[in-house]
Amino acid sequence: MKFSLLIPTKNRPEMLRTAIRHILKQSYENFEAVIVDDGHTRNEEMIALSAKDARVRYIWRNASGIGSAMNDAMRAASGDIFNWHNDDDFIAKRTLEFVAKNIGDAKWCYGRIVTMNKYRIPVGLMGRPFNFDVEKHQSTIPQPAVFWTRKAFETVGFFDETIDHATDHEYWLRLAVNFEPKFFNHFFAYYMVHENMGSKRFAELQTKQWLEIGAKYKDVKPHYLNQGK
Repeated sequence: MKFSLLIPTKNRPEMLRTAIRHILKQSYENFEAVIVDDGHTRNEEMIALSAKDARVRYIWRNASGIGSAMNDAMRAASGDIFNWHNDDDFIAKRTLEFVAKNIGDAKWCYGRIVTMNKYRIPVGLMGRPFNFDVEKHQSTIPQPAVFWTRKAFETVGFFDETIDHATDHEYWLRLAVNFEPKFFNHFFAYYMVHENMGSKRFAELQTKQWLEIGAKYKDVKPHYLNQGK
């Protein structure tokens, strides 16, 4: 079982360096880190690292948009299980090992995360059992703690590139329409809260897109419920 950790990044080389350092410490070693860099210049450090370590794949492109970056990462990925891992996220050391052992027949799963301030002091927790009706109106699934299989991807397709501030929220709902997620009360990752994060800089646009997505899924029911599950 191979994991593909998909990492969009833009002009934050110091954060990316830390994220990659945590990834390379994983106890489970069958993985690749697929970095898609929308930055103004190529990251020479990551280019050098990818030349030394085959698990690191670096893609620099003169483009923009988180959905587009994630789709380029998906196209380049060769793994069986995917994870969206931003450059300001830190994955817990045994997360891949835990998911490999416990995902079973589930097509996607998620756990919990610890939120940290800029001093890397824990300030909160995120992640709770899934409720489709709640998720329509709130974004409760912690993005770096989500893992989905290639089978799930083949069913729901690529990310919606027209959504740029709630891309993950829409994708989780699309997954949930088709497959029941498995929730683990287990910490998978650490999420840094800082002034440069998109959810702070574009909070108003993000809220607008959440509302639009909620309206889109207002009358939608998961397929597995329709099957009497």
